[in-house]
Amino acid sequence: MRYGSRKFLTALLVIASADAMLLVGSIDAAVWGATVGSVVAAYIVGNVAQKAVTK
Repeated sequence: MRYGSRKFLTALLVIASADAMLLVGSIDAAVWGATVGSVVAAYIVGNVAQKAVTK
């Protein structure tokens, strides 16, 4: 895993934003869970697709 990759940093930024919005009260826990789950799934799919294309 490359911690400096654009995919990783973008996923981290979106999750941090969702955390901040949950803390402030802009979103509820269900929306936070869906957001984090979607970001993690998109990150994994992006990594698998990139590995498939480069091989």
